[in-house]
Amino acid sequence: MSLDFQLIQPIGQLKELEKYPLYEPFAYATIVQDERTGDIMYYLEEITLDPTEQQVYKELVRIVMLELPPPEELMKMGDVKNYLLNELKKIVGRYRRLFRNVPPSSFAKFLYYMERDLLGYGPIDALMRDENIEDISCDGVGRPIYVFHRKYESIPTNIVPMTDQALDDLVVKLIHMSGSMSQ
Repeated sequence: MSLDFQLIQPIGQLKELEKYPLYEPFAYATIVQDERTGDIMYYLEEITLDPTEQQVYKELVRIVMLELPPPEELMKMGDVKNYLLNELKKIVGRYRRLFRNVPPSSFAKFLYYMERDLLGYGPIDALMRDENIEDISCDGVGRPIYVFHRKYESIPTNIVPMTDQALDDLVVKLIHMSGSMSQ
């Protein structure tokens, strides 16, 4: 999760109502209820990158952005997502030796985050994979993203945009993704 978005930790006495995978083993949805207030929350649990992994991830993204063809060329290739995913795997494999201090298990995390951030919906990608979510909304910076869940209706998530730029970037990403979906 980018520093521009934070996964806020729920506080209080929480009771887990339900937990299910969104993208195993990297992302899970947990529905929790505050036992004191009765409030229900959608809690996204996503695998995290430690500080060293975060630095390596940023460098890998920089390398990927330099090595991938421009978007115009990508659109001519047909199955863009599969092509990009295969290219990401090749690039990560090619540069793995530069990051010897990173355990091999970290590279699976890097691929997850690259798919999420470069090919998917960024910080809300896991939510977009949840078949129980019918709608996603946000009322602004510092306020949680809300989902309309089939079973629990309108509930806040623990995903919070922390800057105007983060929110703007998410809107641009959604516009871009909806445009590429129609092609």
